[in-house]
Amino acid sequence: MIYDSDFIDIGAFHDGLVAQAQRVLDKTLQQMAQSDVAGETKIVDSAGVGGSATQDILDAAADFHSDIVVMGSHGRRGFQRFVLGSVA
Repeated sequence: MIYDSDFIDIGAFHDGLVAQAQRVLDKTLQQMAQSDVAGETKIVDSAGVGGSATQDILDAAADFHSDIVVMGSHGRRGFQRFVLGSVA
């Protein structure tokens, strides 16, 4: 893990974010199916030290042979944006 802290359980925080992302993707797949849109979803979990989230997304898109990449932005501001950042 990039971050280590004695104050919060980073592992549980990470797992919660991944679980939330999976729920969003599951809902997206249901909506795609209802609209007869073919496609697949993928979570890109970038936990490498010194890596670039942008490059990780590009690498995953190439590995996934993607024709299009759709990313949502949660619109975070202030402290949440500072902590979580944004690549979208």
